[in-house]
Amino acid sequence: MKKFLSILSIFLVALIAIGAAGCIDDDDGGDDDINGSAVIDFDFDESIVTVDPTPEGFTLLAVQPVTASEEVLGVTNGAQGLAGYYSYGGSNVYLSGYLCADTSAALGCINQTKQEAERLQGDVSTVTINDHNATLVKLTTTAGNEKFILVWNVDNLLVVVDAPENQSYDAVKTLAEASGL
Repeated sequence: MKKFLSILSIFLVALIAIGAAGCIDDDDGGDDDINGSAVIDFDFDESIVTVDPTPEGFTLLAVQPVTASEEVLGVTNGAQGLAGYYSYGGSNVYLSGYLCADTSAALGCINQTKQEAERLQGDVSTVTINDHNATLVKLTTTAGNEKFILVWNVDNLLVVVDAPENQSYDAVKTLAEASGL
C-alpha cells in the first residue's frame, strides 16, 4: 500500500508540473471551427503587411494581429492575419493579410465581401493590382461620403486594403500596389 501511495504521489506531482508548464491546455494549437470555417495558426511575420519602401506620404503606424470575420466586410471566415496601419493625408489606410485554409476559402471570403457590398447597394468592380484580379468595392455612406475597399487573393492569402470613408481611392490603390502582393 505504501508503494502504491508513493507511485500515486509521484504521478500527481508530475501531472501538476506538466500542467503548470503549459503542456496541458484546452487549445490544441490546431484547427478550430468558427462560423463553419477552419481557422489555421499563422506563422508569417509582419513583413507581409510592411511596405518597404513606404510610398511617399505614407507612414507606418503599427502592425497588429486581426481576424477576418471581425475586420473584412461581410466575411464570416475566422482566418487570422496581420494588419498594417498607415497614416496618409491626415487619415489612415489599412493593409491586411489573412491566411485562409486554402485558395478556395480565400475566394469564398472575396465572394462574401461582394455579396455584402451588393446588399449595401455598393458598386463592385474588378481592377488589376500587381497582376491579380482584385475586387474593388465602393460604398457611399448616408452622408454622401465614399469608402473604398480592395480585396484579392494570392493563393490562400486574402489581401485587403481599405480606409475610412474620408480617404481617396488613389491612396488605397497606391498602398495596394506598393505592397507587391
